[in-house]
Amino acid sequence: MENLTIAQAREILIFISDNDTTKEILKDNADSFAAFVKIRESISRNLCTFEHIADSRTIEDKNYFYFEEEYSESLEGNICYNDDMYFCEYYEEFTEEETSLCYIGRREHRYSDKAIQKLGLNEYNGDFYDGDAMDNNDLYYCEDDNEIHHMDDLYYWESDGCHHLNPEEEDTSEDYVNGYHDGSYKKKTFTDSPKFFIGFEIEKEDQEVKESLYISDFKDSAPLWRKERDGSLDDESGFELISPTYELKVGKIKKDIKDNSMLLAHINAKHSKSCGGHINISEVGKTGAELFNNLKGYTPLFHALYYGRIDKNYSKGKSNEKLLSDNEKYQSIKIHDNRVEYRIISAVPDFDTLIWRAQLMDFILNNQTECIKEAFFKLNTTLLPLIKKVYNTPEKLNALIDRVIKYTLQFENVTLTKEVSAAA
Repeated sequence: MENLTIAQAREILIFISDNDTTKEILKDNADSFAAFVKIRESISRNLCTFEHIADSRTIEDKNYFYFEEEYSESLEGNICYNDDMYFCEYYEEFTEEETSLCYIGRREHRYSDKAIQKLGLNEYNGDFYDGDAMDNNDLYYCEDDNEIHHMDDLYYWESDGCHHLNPEEEDTSEDYVNGYHDGSYKKKTFTDSPKFFIGFEIEKEDQEVKESLYISDFKDSAPLWRKERDGSLDDESGFELISPTYELKVGKIKKDIKDNSMLLAHINAKHSKSCGGHINISEVGKTGAELFNNLKGYTPLFHALYYGRIDKNYSKGKSNEKLLSDNEKYQSIKIHDNRVEYRIISAVPDFDTLIWRAQLMDFILNNQTECIKEAFFKLNTTLLPLIKKVYNTPEKLNALIDRVIKYTLQFENVTLTKEVSAAA
């Protein structure tokens, strides 16, 4: 008797279970009988059907056939039910081990332990990160305990350029400021359902104002604000003010600051070319990348407003595509996990300028567009009254419009047509 084919076994199975004679015939050929038993057992265990086998829609091991749409071979070499396994996106295969959430750059993946070990990912709170993802989420390796921590839980030491669990010992000259990133960010809301938030980083170089009161008195007077040392500023006169994360209600922010004469004096303090005025904005329910994509039509405007910093190594100007894909720390607009940081913005000369910038951010958040031409149209129409508060002569306004056109072509390779109404 020749070896049974699958099709023959299918026909035989119709009457084999109760037919002793047929059983004896099958026993004459061990291979045929083993093939038949394998088919019968596979079907009886609901691992597949005759149709699956006949249509070659199965995979098999030495014992059973399995329906290929419901079963797969795992990374471990076993055939298992798909719903009992986990999919590793790195190997694009199923694994019997539970996968972990992994952040690679700005993307989320599910990887197996094998993939995590191969990539050398770092663990933080049960999730895993590569180097770029750590930067995007403000995570740092701390040699004090050989663990990963969030920036808000660490202290940056100027002496060694590393992050530590405890503050760096201060000398007497630091009685007027805290250490760099010493403390967590505070939040201030004005309504029950905030939508947009804004935060200011205000760098100053003014020794008289810096030493006008001790840091303990500053904290008592403005408990939600921070006054810190910054290594990029002059040791004697430099300090950085970090605002709370304000709900973006310009009138409320203006009153909150103006009612505090000490805080107002610090914001109006002197500055140098070394100073910057970063602004962070966010929208409830959106990631930093999502918000940036919705606002990127305005990128050429910011490059034009603060063109003096566009070629600096701490705020490099780039195209929207490069800003998102590179996402370096020192680029003109930095995309964080939950916010967008406009690093290109220059020093804050005074309180009025700070409020004007808050109004500008309020406008773009309430008039979001990813289209550069649409943003340029708004600049010449609905945004124009606000722009004219600062660019208050035809010469200044025309120069700004020319720079928007220039940087749009330079970075985005898009040609804009100058609007006559801009100079009106």
